[in-house]
Amino acid sequence: MCTGFNYDDPNYESPGSYNSKKAYAQSKLSQLLFTNALRTKLLDLKGGSKEQREAAERVQLMTLHPGNVTTDVVRTLPWVVQKAYGLIMPLFLLPPEEGARSTLFAATDSNAHEASREVMNYLNSNCQPVLPSNEARDPTEAIKLWDWTMKEIGHYLSKEVKGLFA
Repeated sequence: MCTGFNYDDPNYESPGSYNSKKAYAQSKLSQLLFTNALRTKLLDLKGGSKEQREAAERVQLMTLHPGNVTTDVVRTLPWVVQKAYGLIMPLFLLPPEEGARSTLFAATDSNAHEASREVMNYLNSNCQPVLPSNEARDPTEAIKLWDWTMKEIGHYLSKEVKGLFA
């Protein structure tokens, strides 16, 4: 469980700070928060033309949980670990094809967005709308992460994009 974004050491580069579960949880929390902030920004689009504002109203943002899926995450580990993972983990984890179902459902079901609106457009691995964690629903934290992200990547953005989300 991630209780917030680590702004002081977002990449866990301080000696002894890295923990794979914390890093993974932070990345997932960040995806939810950023999506929620983007949704808010699009709804409040001020700097764009009428066409841009109308286009923003048609954007449907969703966050999805694929479930626990077998991946090639162990590809750099010793051969014996890779073999053990390949034999044992499929007993507990979804194959990639099943891990794609929430994404495919969201992309192809015309009611997915509207049906999940009450839960911030979040679908679990069974394609069911569920409410994400309290931390993921925090609008203040979402905007804080948005602002931090814009500071980090702002020099890569065009003036037009910066103007839309200023």
